[in-house]
Amino acid sequence: MAFTETQKINQLLFKLIYIVSTAATLSVVVGTSIVSGKTTDLFLILGLVVFLVIIYFLVFDSKAETRIDTVGISYRYWPLIREWKTIPWQNIEKLEIKKINPLSDYGGWGYRFGQRSKGIILSKEALIITRKNAKSFTISTKKVQQMRDEIKHKHAELLK
Repeated sequence: MAFTETQKINQLLFKLIYIVSTAATLSVVVGTSIVSGKTTDLFLILGLVVFLVIIYFLVFDSKAETRIDTVGISYRYWPLIREWKTIPWQNIEKLEIKKINPLSDYGGWGYRFGQRSKGIILSKEALIITRKNAKSFTISTKKVQQMRDEIKHKHAELLK
């Protein structure tokens, strides 16, 4: 038995904000180009459109994957972390599953990092992994009970 989960940013509000702000930006750039009468701005506009489309897909097409098995807790977050990273059971001091506030606790959603902690934050409940070197890693989950059951099955002594 192993726990697996795949998460994506599926918040419609974020997508709408991005699309509206992108449309507003493009309309300002196109309007300025038309008023100034410069045809060389066409390449700037095209480059901006390509850039904004790439950013859209990097943000909204990214996916976080989590796996808990006999080796440890593994994760990856495409496109930033392409290969599986594993935190072996022997390197883990304690585990805690709790509610988090992505904005106030981590500064937002996605792959977050600071001096003492890193994490993949896509939802409001998370597994906080404290390593023996005192650094922590947070992985959000939408399958809280399944994750808790899997950890209890593998290493109940680590779960706080």
